[in-house]
Amino acid sequence: MAANNRVEYNTTVNPNVDIVYHENGMNKENGDHHDPNLPTPKGMQPKIFERSTGKWWNPKQDSEVLQKQYIISSFPQVREFYRHSLLFVCVSCIVWIIYYGASNQNFAFNSWLAGAIWGVVLVLVCLLLLVLTKQNIYPKYPLQFALVFLAFIVTTGLVVAYFTNSVATTAGSFFITAETIILIYLVSPLPVPVTFLIAVIFSIITEVLLHMGSYQQIIFSPLTLSYSIGARIVLHVALHVIGFHALFNLQVLRHSSFWKIFQLVQITQRKHKEAEFKEVMIKSVMPLSVAKTVMSKMDDQPIKEGEKAQFRPFMMERRENVSILYADIVGFTQMSANKTAAELVRLLNDLFARFDRLCEVTGCEKISTLGDCYYCVAGCPNENLDHAKCCVEMGLGMIRAIKEFCIQNNTNVNMRVGIHTGYVLCGVVGTKRFKFDVWSNDVSLANGMEQHGIPGRIHISQQTLDCLGDRYIVEDSHLEDRDKSFMEKTGRTFLIVRRNDGSQSNGADTNSSQINSSSGKLDAQGTNNVGTAPKSDTNNSKVQNTSHPSTEPLLYKHNTTNSHIEQPKALQDASNISTSQNSLSQMLKQDQLMEYLGQPFGPFSKPGPLSQIREKEDKKTIDEIKNDPMLVDFYENTGVNQWTLSFLNDSADSQKITLNYEGQCEKNVREDNPITMCISPRYRLFLDIMTSSCVTILTFVSSILLLGSVASNPAWIVVFVFFATFLVALSILSGLYIYHEKDLQGCFHSFALFLSTWEMRHVLGALILLIPACVLFSHISCQSPSTAPSCSNYVILGCVVILHFVNYDQLSTWMRTALSIVVTVVILALVYSNPCGAKGAATVFCGYYGNEGLQRYEFIADFLLLIIFVWFINRQYELGYRLVFFTEHQTATTAGITRDEHKYVEALLENFIPPHVRKSMKDQPLYSQTHKKVGVIFGTIVNFNELYEENYAGGIEFIRFLSELISDVDDLLDKEEYKDIEKIKTIGTTFMIASGLHPNTDQETNSRDSHLAKLMDFCVEMQNTVDDFNKSIVNFHLILRIGFNHGEVTAGVIGSTKKLYDIWGDTVNTASRMDSTGEPGRVQVSQESKKVLEEHFNFEYLADKFVKGKGIMSTYLLVRDDEDQRKLPDNRKADYEPFR
Repeated sequence: MAANNRVEYNTTVNPNVDIVYHENGMNKENGDHHDPNLPTPKGMQPKIFERSTGKWWNPKQDSEVLQKQYIISSFPQVREFYRHSLLFVCVSCIVWIIYYGASNQNFAFNSWLAGAIWGVVLVLVCLLLLVLTKQNIYPKYPLQFALVFLAFIVTTGLVVAYFTNSVATTAGSFFITAETIILIYLVSPLPVPVTFLIAVIFSIITEVLLHMGSYQQIIFSPLTLSYSIGARIVLHVALHVIGFHALFNLQVLRHSSFWKIFQLVQITQRKHKEAEFKEVMIKSVMPLSVAKTVMSKMDDQPIKEGEKAQFRPFMMERRENVSILYADIVGFTQMSANKTAAELVRLLNDLFARFDRLCEVTGCEKISTLGDCYYCVAGCPNENLDHAKCCVEMGLGMIRAIKEFCIQNNTNVNMRVGIHTGYVLCGVVGTKRFKFDVWSNDVSLANGMEQHGIPGRIHISQQTLDCLGDRYIVEDSHLEDRDKSFMEKTGRTFLIVRRNDGSQSNGADTNSSQINSSSGKLDAQGTNNVGTAPKSDTNNSKVQNTSHPSTEPLLYKHNTTNSHIEQPKALQDASNISTSQNSLSQMLKQDQLMEYLGQPFGPFSKPGPLSQIREKEDKKTIDEIKNDPMLVDFYENTGVNQWTLSFLNDSADSQKITLNYEGQCEKNVREDNPITMCISPRYRLFLDIMTSSCVTILTFVSSILLLGSVASNPAWIVVFVFFATFLVALSILSGLYIYHEKDLQGCFHSFALFLSTWEMRHVLGALILLIPACVLFSHISCQSPSTAPSCSNYVILGCVVILHFVNYDQLSTWMRTALSIVVTVVILALVYSNPCGAKGAATVFCGYYGNEGLQRYEFIADFLLLIIFVWFINRQYELGYRLVFFTEHQTATTAGITRDEHKYVEALLENFIPPHVRKSMKDQPLYSQTHKKVGVIFGTIVNFNELYEENYAGGIEFIRFLSELISDVDDLLDKEEYKDIEKIKTIGTTFMIASGLHPNTDQETNSRDSHLAKLMDFCVEMQNTVDDFNKSIVNFHLILRIGFNHGEVTAGVIGSTKKLYDIWGDTVNTASRMDSTGEPGRVQVSQESKKVLEEHFNFEYLADKFVKGKGIMSTYLLVRDDEDQRKLPDNRKADYEPFR
C-alpha cells in the first residue's frame, strides 16, 4: 500500500493506479494525484459520502448533475424497498384480518367489521401499487407513488390511534405507530428535514388522537395521565432516534452505492476503450486475422504487478500464390536535400497516406516502408485469387498518385515498381517494433524486381504474368541489358503497358485523378481509376469508401468532357455500399489514435477548482455514461444471494470476497488508515454505540414512568448503571479512536484491533443490541394486582427494544433476527405466564386492564409483524452494504484488467511510436524533428539466406530461429545503460537501430557524444548475443555484419492506416552503405564516426571504397579487445544440415 493516502474525489477513475479494498466505501488509489478534494485527515470529522454537500441533516451530492443522476441510478434500490414495504403492509393487513376473524367475539361487531374492511381496502391498494411498480407509469411518478402509500399508512396509524381499545390494544396501536414512523423515514422521497418534520407531526397527532378517542386512562392504571403522556413522549423520541439513524445510514448507503457503481461503470468503459484501442493498435501493424491471434496470446499471458508488457508473438505460416510489390521513390534523395524536417515528413506522410488508401481499395496488405521504399502483398494472410491483379492495380495507382503529387508539390520524383509472385512465410517476429512481415526467396526476388525496374513503369516476373493471364498488355523489359546475373534468377521479365481494355496503364496518363495534398479530396476536373479490387470474399480485404484524415477515397465513377473512364464493377459495387458503418469504423480508429496521441484521456485530467467548472465536468462525465445499462442493472444483479445474503460467484472467488468483506475493518485498523467516510464500519460502530446509548437511556426513563417505582427493584438500578457506564466508556473510547490525530500504539491499538475482527464485532454488537432488553428484563418484579404495571406497558417497551435491532446494521441480518426472536419469546413468555405464581396468587408480574384480557393474544401478532418488519429492513441494509463492497471488488478487478490493457496499449504504442514522440504529438499530431547528432547502425545476418532452406519444413523453422535471435537482440534494449538507444525497425534480416533521438540523451553526462559510445557498446553486445546464440544452436552459425555512422537525421511519424516512426537522411543512407559494404562479423564505420569514437575504441583502416551516393569514402573496422580470440564460422558446406 502506498504511503500516500490521497483519494480521488472527482468523477473519474484512473486505470493507471492500484485500487484496493477500502472499508470507507470508496476506492483508495495508490498514486500521487493532485486534487483539491483531499480525504479527511486523522482527527477530523469524516465526510458523509463521496462528493457530499457535508450537510448531515440533508445528505446529497454536491453537484446538481450528480444528484439528478443519483436519483435516476438509485431508482432500482428505491423501487425494491418500496415493493418490500408494500408487501409488508399487505402481510400485516392479512394477519390483522385473520386475527379479527379468529377473535371477533372479543370486539364489538362494528369495530370488527370496520377493521376488517379497512384491512381489505389497504391490501387492495398495496397490491395495486405493487402491480403498477412493474409498469412504465411508476418510473415517471415515483414521488407520487410513495406519497400515496405513505398517505394510506399514516391514515391507518391515525385511525387506529383514535380507536384504540376498539380495534386494537394500546400495545397494538403503538406497534402500528412505531412501524409507520420508521416507514415514513425510510420510504419518504422528500428531503430529510421535511421527512423528519412529517414524522414528528405524525407522532404528535397520533398522541393527540389517542387521548381524544376511546383511549382510557385505566390502561396505565395505577399511573397518572401525566406519567403516561411523559412516557409515550420519551418512547416517541426513542423511535425518532432509531428512525433518523436508520434514515441517515440509508442515505449514506445509497449514495455510496451510487458512487461505487458510477466508478465501476466508468472503469468498465475505460476497460472497453483500452481493449478496443489495443485492437486498433494491433490491427494498425498487422492484418485482422493475425491481430486476433496476437491478442489471444496476449490475453493468455497476464502482466504481473510491476512488470512491463512483453511480447514474443512468433506466429508464422506458409502462404502460396502471393504477389509481392516493392516500390521505390526515384529522386527522393535529391527532393529531400533542401527540405526541412517538417516539410519532408509532411510530403512523405501525404504520399504514403495515399498509398495506404490505395492498399485498402485494391485489397493489398501494407507490410512496411523502408525509408522511401514502400512494399505490400496481396493474397496474404488471407487468400485472394486476384492477388496479381491487385498488386498491378496498386502499382498503377501509385504511379498516378505520385504524378499528381509532383504537380501539387512542384517536385520531380517518380515510382519504380517491381512485382513478383510466389510463396511467402508471413507472421510476426521480435519483441520491439514487431510487425507483420513476409520472408522467402520470392520476397527477395520481388525486391530485386524493383531495383532492376524502370522509373514510371511496373516490372513484373513471368510468374506474375502467368497469374494475370491476358488482362494486361505487356512488353519485354530487356532485363538482360541491365543485369544478366539477376535475369538468371528470374528468367524473362516484363513491363505493364496497359490494361487489355484499351485504356492507357503505363503511368503516362496525366489527366487522372487530381488529389489534393492536404485534404485528400479529388479534384472535380479529373479522375483516379486505380483498377479492380479483389473478388468479393469474406476472407479478403474489403473495399471501403471511407474518408481519412490524409486522403479521401481515390476511386469513384466520374465523367468529364474529355474522357469517360468507368470503374471496374467491383469498385462500383463498393461505392454503392453505405459508408455509415465502415467510415465510422475508420473514423473511430483515427479518433481513438489521435485522442490517445493528441490529448489525455478523460475529461478530468485537469479538474478545475471552481464549482461551475466541476459542474461542467460532471455533466460531461454523466453524458458519457448515463446510457450505460450497467449504471442501473448492477443494482438488480448485485452479486449477492437474495436469501442467504452470501456473495455469488465461483466458490473460490466467493470465498475470497467473503474473507475480504469480513476482514475489511480489521485490515484498516491494523494499518491505521484514516476514516474518511461515514460508511466506514469503524465510524458506523461509533454511531451505533451513540444510538444504543440514547435508546438505552430513553428506555430506562420510559420504563420508570410505565413500570412503576424504582425503589422497589434496586437490581434494575444496578443493571442500568453498569450498562450505562459500559456504553459511556465505549463511546469515549470510540470517539478517541475516531478522532485521534496520531498513530495508535500500544495497548489501545491492540485493543482496537481485537475488537475489529469479524467475530468480536459480532460479539460486541450482540451485547450492545441486548442492553435495552437487559434493562427491561431487570425490572421484573412481583407486585400486588393493584400496583402491578399493565402488561401492555411491557409489550410497548418491548416494541422499542425489538426496533433497536435495526441499529448496528453492519452485523449479520440473520444474527440480529435470531436475537430479536429470542428477546420476543422471552417477553411473550413473561407476559403470558405468571413468574410470580410460586409466591402465591396475591402477586403478579403484570396486569390486564380494560379489554386487554380479552385481546391479549394480539401481542403475538404484534411481535410477529414487528420481527418481519425488522428482518426486511435489516436485509435491505445488508444487501446494500454487500453491494457496495461487491462493487468495490468488481471495480478493483476491472481496474486490474484495465491497468493491464493500458500497459498493453502503452507497450503497443511504444512498439511503433516512442514515448517522447507521443508526448510531442499531443500538440502536433504530424510529428517531425531534426536531430543534429544521431548514431545509426544497420546490422545484417549476412549468411541467413545461404543457410535458409525452404525444403525443410517450408523454411518456418529457420524463421523461428531468426525470431529468437531478433528477440534476444531486442532484449538488450531493456538494459538501463542502453535506455537512449532506439530500435527503428527490423527489415528482413537487418536491424536498424539509432541513438540520440531522445531529447534527454546525454543529459546525465558532460559529453554530447557519449550516446555514440553507448551505441558502439551496443554493437559489441549484439555481436556477443549472436555468438551466444550460435553456441546454443547446434550447426547453426550466423554471421552479423554491422555498419555505423552518425550525423543529422529527420525523424517523423508517417502513414494513415499504419502509422510508423522512422528516420531519414544522408546519415541513414551512409549507415546502410557501411553495412552493405562491410566485412562479415565486423563493425564498419565512416571516417567521421571513427574520429568521434577513437578516444573510446580502437579502429583499423579498411579501405577507400566507392559508396553509392557518396563517392569514395575511407572506412574503418572496429577492433575489439578480444578480436584475436573471436572466430567467425565457416561458410555453409555442401552437407550442411542445421536441424539434424
